Amino acid sequence: MPVDIQLILLIRHDLYRIGLQEILNECSCGQLNVVTATGVASVALQSFAANPESVIIINAKLAEESGIEVTKRIVAHDKEARIIVMTDTKISERYAVGLKSMGIRGCLHEDMEPNDFVEAIIKVYEGEILFPL
Repeated sequence: MPVDIQLILLIRHDLYRIGLQEILNECSCGQLNVVTATGVASVALQSFAANPESVIIINAKLAEESGIEVTKRIVAHDKEARIIVMTDTKISERYAVGLKSMGIRGCLHEDMEPNDFVEAIIKVYEGEILFPL
């Protein structure tokens, strides 16, 4: 298993972002390291420029622009970016195909069990594409 996977969290709501960061720190046994946790796209983009090997976890819904729009900006600069979109709704197979074609490596539901979420991040880091429907 990999050690010290760097994460960038771009999550809209403070409470959810802070809680997710704590869960990831607690459940990952030191394998995951949150280098940036923010609700501001420009901050996440700056962090990704400095940490291009990071896995980016993006809310589908953000305050200033959609997570999809931010993803397009990231992929325009780095087609190999490891991006996971978090959603609170079930996605259709058609929507998943569209997300994959944009370069998104995973789309995970916000109600996943913490250990399953950690495992999914590791799999995306290792190159797997995850779109559980």
